[in-house]
Amino acid sequence: MENRTISFEDLPLATSALQGEVKALRSAVEQLVVEIKSSKGMDTMEDMIGIEEACRILGLKKPTVYHKAQKREIKSYKPEGTKKLMFKRSELYEWQESKGMSKEPAPDVEAILATLQKGVRHMPGSIK
Repeated sequence: MENRTISFEDLPLATSALQGEVKALRSAVEQLVVEIKSSKGMDTMEDMIGIEEACRILGLKKPTVYHKAQKREIKSYKPEGTKKLMFKRSELYEWQESKGMSKEPAPDVEAILATLQKGVRHMPGSIK
């Protein structure tokens, strides 16, 4: 890199040259990121989910999901520098299909309760 003094008259030309170099560097970095991700088989982080979401999708409790991940029945990932298990949403759906499980997540208790309460018009006299 040159170490020269830029005059005020040369400032627009120097700025334009720097913008071109920054654009080229940004493009090179983005290309490297894509190459690194594809060489490691990494998907976008949007596709990666935590244990709570995995449990909801599979309709299983945390200990069961941890056990299946430990036995390598369910593929899991542990990012460097963390103890958290991560899962790929698409792989969980594939595992569900291979086991003949429904692809729909298990309904949560609040949704079931709301559905039941919607049908109740009044409280029975014995409960009052």
